Amino acid sequence: MDRFLIPKDPRLTWSALLPRPRGPCPSPANSNRASHLYWARNALYHGVIALGLPPGAIILAPAYHCASAIDPLLQAGAQVRYYKVGQDGSIDLSDLEAKINGQTKALLVIHYFGFPQPISRLRALCQARQLYLIEDCAHVLSGSTEDGPLGTFGDISVFSWRKLLPLYDGGQLLINNPSLAFCLPEKSASLLYRAKEAKGVVDKLAEESGSRAAHVISAVLRIPSTLIRTVSGWLGRTPEALVINNYGSSFDRTSVDVPMSQWSQRILSNVSIPTAVARRRSNYLELVKRLENLRAVTCFHPQLAGGVCPWVCPVTVPARRDFHVSLRRRGLPAATWGGVIHHTLPLEEFPDARDLYDHLVFLPVHQDLESEDLTLMVRIISEALADPTT
Repeated sequence: MDRFLIPKDPRLTWSALLPRPRGPCPSPANSNRASHLYWARNALYHGVIALGLPPGAIILAPAYHCASAIDPLLQAGAQVRYYKVGQDGSIDLSDLEAKINGQTKALLVIHYFGFPQPISRLRALCQARQLYLIEDCAHVLSGSTEDGPLGTFGDISVFSWRKLLPLYDGGQLLINNPSLAFCLPEKSASLLYRAKEAKGVVDKLAEESGSRAAHVISAVLRIPSTLIRTVSGWLGRTPEALVINNYGSSFDRTSVDVPMSQWSQRILSNVSIPTAVARRRSNYLELVKRLENLRAVTCFHPQLAGGVCPWVCPVTVPARRDFHVSLRRRGLPAATWGGVIHHTLPLEEFPDARDLYDHLVFLPVHQDLESEDLTLMVRIISEALADPTT
């Protein structure tokens, strides 16, 4: 595992775990038609099932994506065809419309990094062509256009709170179309699964807060965990609760009904969303300003509209392929989608998407970064650019 000098994710603190009156979930997911699930990809799977698509139905999806957004569509029985995305992340509407045929039943739209796509126009297109709109808000903590909040335009919408808040797990499905029926299958959590949840939260707390008490509790919980895994190895059968994990991009059909953990639901209701949004926006604007002096780096979105809360600060480094690798070696938790392209994508047909996979780098701007973290980030980027071997 990489060791970073800059915090990779928002920090979990003891205060977020304390019992208190439950607050509402982030809007618009604060709805009686919202369902909590372990992963956003599981929410996407259940959402497609709720659409009731006929066998062989085609869902149009963007050529620039993470594989975890594509596997649920295929596992739900749909076919996937890809449409073009420009080097600026914009949807090629001409290519999209040209690929709609009699088998096309739905359109997947991703609000990359929390920045809105032209969702009202896409909603109108879907209505005109009798398509379902699947709105992927996995990068959205809070956001809106002049026509309404992100997440309210799709027939179904999915969110991934664990990307933006200090959660161990957590995705959400929002059913906006009143004609769609959905009820999350009842799946009671086993004692072993609840123990694993608790250990996962304590491990996250120990790693991010440096709490000595959390480290001690984590060590104690590791004893029964190790014992169970050892016995399972002898028996040649691993309990389902131990197979489920909160990392990676693969889609696990066996855990698709697992609900969001009670711990993460508590944290979700305890954190201050307005504070997180304000901090993310402030960090984004400060980082963009500091990067202006680095000519080799181009900010994907140099402007930040009022209704946008960024997940990350995406930048391109045209002269360097896989530049994030050099940054990670130096302690900056940069990321990319270059390693999570779905295997069904004919990449040679989408040169602009290929360029994004090769050169677009995600820089953290989360709510727990301080000004000194941004200073260190820019210094690391400068050093990596100056190194001719990277």
